[in-house]
Amino acid sequence: MFLCSIIGTVVFINEVFMKVCFVAINAKYIHTAPAVRLLNEITKKKYESNFYEFTIKDKVDNIIEIIKDYDMIGLSCYIWNIEFIISLSREIKRLYPHKIVFAGGPEVSYDIKDYINDFDYIISGEGEEVIVPFIDAIVNNSLIPQGIAYKDNINAIPNIVKNMNNIPNILNTYTEEDKKNRIIYLETTRGCPFKCSYCLSSVEKGVRFFDEECINKMFDFIINNDFKCIKFLDRTFNVNPKRFLKICKLLEQTKNNYQFEIAADLFDDEVINYFTNEVTPNKFRLEIGIQSLMKEAIIAVDRYQDNERLVNVINTINKANRVVIHVDLIAGLPFETLDIFKETFNKTFLLQCEELQLGFLKLLRGTKIRKEAELYDYKYQEKAPYEVISNKFIAAEELNIIHKCENSLEWMWNHKRCVSFLKHLISDNIISNYFDFFVGFDKYYDKNKQLYENYSALCRYLKDIN
Repeated sequence: MFLCSIIGTVVFINEVFMKVCFVAINAKYIHTAPAVRLLNEITKKKYESNFYEFTIKDKVDNIIEIIKDYDMIGLSCYIWNIEFIISLSREIKRLYPHKIVFAGGPEVSYDIKDYINDFDYIISGEGEEVIVPFIDAIVNNSLIPQGIAYKDNINAIPNIVKNMNNIPNILNTYTEEDKKNRIIYLETTRGCPFKCSYCLSSVEKGVRFFDEECINKMFDFIINNDFKCIKFLDRTFNVNPKRFLKICKLLEQTKNNYQFEIAADLFDDEVINYFTNEVTPNKFRLEIGIQSLMKEAIIAVDRYQDNERLVNVINTINKANRVVIHVDLIAGLPFETLDIFKETFNKTFLLQCEELQLGFLKLLRGTKIRKEAELYDYKYQEKAPYEVISNKFIAAEELNIIHKCENSLEWMWNHKRCVSFLKHLISDNIISNYFDFFVGFDKYYDKNKQLYENYSALCRYLKDIN
């Protein structure tokens, strides 16, 4: 036995019996948490460790009962779970003040001063290369590695994994239950080639690629297993067009379906031809960020895209009807007024992609757009998810109108309740302003009512506007 001094608290720890656990609080059961799985794979080579995944619907007391026997407890923090995580951490420290509670993840990696009182330590940035040295330092009562904050030293620079070979194989962590009922998250790169000021990926420099051996192991695993859903976490999966096409053709030989984020304006003719004429129908789901079609807004957030080519590529691939296309828009960007947003929305909706996600700008900790909040007179939520309330170009009342459009869009289009009907409106030019049409239906739609009641409400709406 030996002494370990932790921010004024004296803790007795026996290295032989040091037990570590990593805890994820997911938004839904269907989600899985790669971070805690990867850190556990590394840690268990030297220490007794495990990982646990819960959801925000679980009770704090029940979680503590499961993890109470561990000496060190690591909590994975994101905007959707941070309030829950803080409550969990405080309760652990109240009941077991000598346990070491540390946190990591994008939500706590920046503005550390705002969170350091809720944890003993915070691992800033990526944790794979620093987790074991950190535990070693606790066990040996030695110097805490750089990139880890504590009350007497909150100036931690986010860690970046320099050698991608140090990231373990996550595939072995997925159980048969995971494969059948949950989303399997994989990655072939980290980082992003773009610098969008609202995205945390912009904090990193460049793209880091997993080597070919790692990719081959991944495909061997995929080929030999059945999955409910596989989603790649790469921020821009097609950053290398030739590599992208090669991987797609390999994946196409398997029996699973796949999702990945791409930049459609980077597609060359060979890739376009593949998705329009060759690919197996419904094998892939492409998630494409349009965000805005206003040039000034795109430039203001350091996003670089060829709007004309972007729209043309999406339109070409979508008309071929061989892949599922999901597109995103972001409301609340600089320079974008309500009228300009309506124009972007109407042009995007006319593409008739299977899903159109209407999102709202979030001023995340660590991002450039948050640092520039005063420049554009941004007002945003004080607590996570830090969603925009207003800026100098769009008022709170106008953003609320966009929320009404979002509500109707989700019910009618994204949830596939009125797709044929809406396509009929488009093809026959029955309405010219789709944004206003969705906003108008919000007065009739009630999410708490039965499905047939909302269909009846839609009939009343159509009668009233004609």
